[in-house]
Amino acid sequence: MAKTQEDAKKFVEDLVKTLGAQITDIVINNDPDTGLSTINVTSPDGRILIGRDGESLSALNTLLHRYLEADMNDKDSKTEHHPALLSLDINNFQKSKIEGLKTKAHMMAERAKFFKSSIDLEPMNGYERRIIHTFLEKDKNLITDSSGLGRDRHIVIKFVENKDEI
Repeated sequence: MAKTQEDAKKFVEDLVKTLGAQITDIVINNDPDTGLSTINVTSPDGRILIGRDGESLSALNTLLHRYLEADMNDKDSKTEHHPALLSLDINNFQKSKIEGLKTKAHMMAERAKFFKSSIDLEPMNGYERRIIHTFLEKDKNLITDSSGLGRDRHIVIKFVENKDEI
């Protein structure tokens, strides 16, 4: 049986406390635009939990996803309980990073439209690529594709006259 968001919240709370960090607040936010949910933790020990360039936060997210996948079957992979749809954020670190990604995607999308060409973004992880794909998918003059392999995988923003006609 798939674990619920409340199960995941309890897992995160226990994990953070086991690491010796304090929690001021912990809430689950659901984003109807992207279908993504986030467990937001507020902690005075955020620097430790986030780590250098978000490395510790990324590791905590990996642990959360492994926990959620532990007893999942094929049927559960198509539901709202899929691990890829739930992430962990500490002191809004991820939220501000996402806002930065959206700003960059908007600037590059405008450039692609102005020059009527394709724009390659820098390599990024799958989560970051998903944010940009989702953010730009409603634009009728843009198509986004992922290109490259491994650490070189990146998004290409392509200008089209009208993607509804493709």
